This record gives sequence, C-alpha cells and structure tokens, in this order.
Amino acid sequence: MVAFANASGGKIIVGVVDDGGITGCSTDNTARSKIQDIANNCDPRVPIHIKTVRYEGAKLLVISIDESHDKPMRCSKGFSLREGPNSQKLTRNEILALAAGARGSLNSICKSVEVLIIQ
Repeated sequence: MVAFANASGGKIIVGVVDDGGITGCSTDNTARSKIQDIANNCDPRVPIHIKTVRYEGAKLLVISIDESHDKPMRCSKGFSLREGPNSQKLTRNEILALAAGARGSLNSICKSVEVLIIQ
C-alpha cells in the first residue's frame, strides 16, 4: 500500500493471482477489517477505498490507493515505492529525496496561502 501511496497511487485486486488467474476471495467484514488494519498501521495512515466486485462469478476486493501528499509513508517493513510491476524498498537517499520533494510541495502550498492572505 505504501509503495502505491509513495508513487502515483494504484489498485490492489485481492482474489487474482500473479498470472492473472481468478481465485476469488472472502469479501466479508473480517477480510475488509484486516485490510483496513494494514492501512491504519502504516505511518502515516494510508487512506484506502475498498470495493467488492464480481468477475467471472468470483468475488474480488479492489483496494484503491491515491497518491499521498504526505510522503514518505512507511509500513512495518520500511519505506517502499511502486516502480512498474514491482515494489522497491527505498534506500536512505531515496527516502531523503522523497521527503525533500514532499517538503517542496508543502512549501509551494504555504507560499500560495501567504500570497492569498497578503492580498
């Protein structure tokens, strides 16, 4: 989840294997709660949207993750970033660069707010 949030967002489909085969999954409150707990235990918390869909007779969960504006985000396994089909663990320098980019965005927002307040 943090890999998507640290990149440009994305979707995780539960009930589909890597080769594209449809296995289906449990879509009850227990399954949804486990997924939400994972998102809530990230730092900062990853906002997600969970949707149940049917495909070829199987129930799937689609987890939508938006790009975070509070980067870098981390999970229990550390910091990661989504690059194509892979989640890559970030190096110290990559974490610093990601954090610097987030601060740059925040500074731009703050400058815009200051301009609005001054005028």
